[in-house]
Amino acid sequence: MKKVWIGICVGAILCVALSSTEAATGSAFGIVPAPKDIALGPDVTLSLGGALRLRYEFTDNFTLKWYGRGEGDGYLLERLWIDADFRFGDVARTFIRFQDARVWDYSLPREAFKSHPQHDEAELHEAFIELKGSPQLPLGVKVGRQRIYYGDNRIFGPATWANTGRWVWDAAKLLYASPEGKFMADAFYGRTVIHYPEDFNLEHRHEFEGYGVYSTIDAMPEITLDLFYVGKRDDHLSTTGESGPAGKLNIHNVGLRVGGKALKSWDYGATFVRQFGDWGPDDIEAWGAHAGIGYTFPSCPWQPRLGLDLAYGSGDSDPQDGKHESFDTIFGARDKLYGRMNLFNWKNLENWQFSLTTKPIKKKLKVRLDYHLFYLAEERDAWYGPEPKARRDREGTSGDEVGQEFDLTVSYKVSQSLRLMGGYCHFFAGDFIENTGPSDDADWVFLQVEHTF
Repeated sequence: MKKVWIGICVGAILCVALSSTEAATGSAFGIVPAPKDIALGPDVTLSLGGALRLRYEFTDNFTLKWYGRGEGDGYLLERLWIDADFRFGDVARTFIRFQDARVWDYSLPREAFKSHPQHDEAELHEAFIELKGSPQLPLGVKVGRQRIYYGDNRIFGPATWANTGRWVWDAAKLLYASPEGKFMADAFYGRTVIHYPEDFNLEHRHEFEGYGVYSTIDAMPEITLDLFYVGKRDDHLSTTGESGPAGKLNIHNVGLRVGGKALKSWDYGATFVRQFGDWGPDDIEAWGAHAGIGYTFPSCPWQPRLGLDLAYGSGDSDPQDGKHESFDTIFGARDKLYGRMNLFNWKNLENWQFSLTTKPIKKKLKVRLDYHLFYLAEERDAWYGPEPKARRDREGTSGDEVGQEFDLTVSYKVSQSLRLMGGYCHFFAGDFIENTGPSDDADWVFLQVEHTF
């Protein structure tokens, strides 16, 4: 526990120091706000900016690569963004973002990751050109290195809680938006960037290909409908299946998402995805779904919101029949969606989530409590957790209760540029974990400060 208390003390001192600096000088770190809308010529402007984020994390009895060994880890994360945003009237835009992401005192070797989630020094994180449409021709183009995200980030999400950002794309998108703003559609093709810790990635080294169409329809007030087709490919011949040697990955995803508000105090969202294609030598027959509803008490001063969500990712009922029935997470984020400790993926999963959010100080202080119940969708399939080799009971006799997780997060907005955040999470191991390997409970603590400029 010595590491965690040292980290908490350092984080607390840093937060107090930054808050004091912000109050005394009007800007954290003594940095003045970056200049915006600098005129470079007729209808040409440049805005500079960025963000610096520091976070200390302590994990007990788990890491990103194992669970239940009785050891912990404590480390400091740093991420710096420096942005340059060129705008050419309402016609075009060029955006460049450099990222420097580092981790100190980390127990996992860099060789443990193909694409490192925590460390990537001095990287070109985004660099794209966007040509915008007009009422006469409502078509646009966006080409270059970019982040892609839609809806609630469940299908596409940049996963920026990870220090390097999980999904970054070298991609081209064709953009359509109706003049009245009721319909938009993106057609895209791209490849995901691999984070090499000490190499400047201009050689276009990639992991997955992605392509498809994502559309959004605002047909009725307070209701949004998304329809999409997404393809995910990996031609590296490294996807192993049940019925033969490793082969290519080729997943087709067809689905929809609906979300909105009702009667002012209710909010809801639902997603359904059907998957088919090739998982190496096996045929894919999988599906995933999510449904959530929330109610905000309008007359209460703290604006409490109660929420209930269910996320389901299909599992493989027979691990020897040559069919792959375990749902794949596509290119979605998982931070906050399936527990903040990131012990679960949207794969062979039934996740019941109960949440309470309050705002004791309006627009400044936000407190959130989440409680998760995790079950296997299929008892003969695996728990796809942090361990490189997923835990599995092929006989299905270890039960389907994987565990429960309690998450407490607190965020405080000191000013427009400075935000503090902290959290404590605890995982209670269930029968499946107890029957298949190391099974002690796990804890996670973090303290974070982020300054934008």
